[in-house]
Amino acid sequence: GLARLFLDVEQAPVGTRQHRNTPVRPGLRRFAVVPLQPRYDILRRYHAEGDFAVEGLIRALTRLNAQIGDHHYEVGVSFFLLPDLEIHLEDIWRMEIEPYLEEYFFDQSEHVRAFRWEALREKVLA
Repeated sequence: GLARLFLDVEQAPVGTRQHRNTPVRPGLRRFAVVPLQPRYDILRRYHAEGDFAVEGLIRALTRLNAQIGDHHYEVGVSFFLLPDLEIHLEDIWRMEIEPYLEEYFFDQSEHVRAFRWEALREKVLA
């Protein structure tokens, strides 16, 4: 049968600031590229039956991804698809999202500061 292979390709290290302008190597063009943007509707449906009010988190992610400004590097929702998200949310944000932002905005610390857990906590949990 026909097998499909999905690759997560990093074109250049994020911290180099070359990542936005680096073309995809010609050999990789043989593979189909499926764009994946954050699906906030999936996050809403997943948490619809639970106690966690997800709209504050969605607003924060929407603002964050607008600040990133490149759909190739947006923060997705898979981090937040946990049944007990409220228990783990702070750790996820501090240990997954903040390090990513520090790398992505390595020379723009003001962008990182705006999205630190301390700055967002009340808005996300409201």
